[in-house]
Amino acid sequence: MKRLLKYILAAVLLTAASASCRKDYEETFFLAVDYASIDFPFTEGHSYVQIHSTGDWTVSFAEGEVSWCHLDKTSGSGRGAVRVDVDANMSGAARTATLLVRREDVCKEIKINQKTVN
Repeated sequence: MKRLLKYILAAVLLTAASASCRKDYEETFFLAVDYASIDFPFTEGHSYVQIHSTGDWTVSFAEGEVSWCHLDKTSGSGRGAVRVDVDANMSGAARTATLLVRREDVCKEIKINQKTVN
């Protein structure tokens, strides 16, 4: 009988110990970009935005379509880079756009600035 009680007690203790090792966790979404802003001269040019994420991400302009600024891709997963190309600015006015990089509920903004011809 003592032996049976020892086995039952050992089983209860092992069950309690294994249950206490389980960790409920909340998934966190990580998203980082390497620039807060990119400045271009009035000439055409390009730059790369490095994106670091724990999963899928998307890239878009806050203004909708921007005719003078172009992206080589609008989505990816994990680490990646997006090429940002700008057309020459002969308009006489500096121009700006806001690039939005999103991962779930996390959003990073990158200001795209371009000077005008003097």
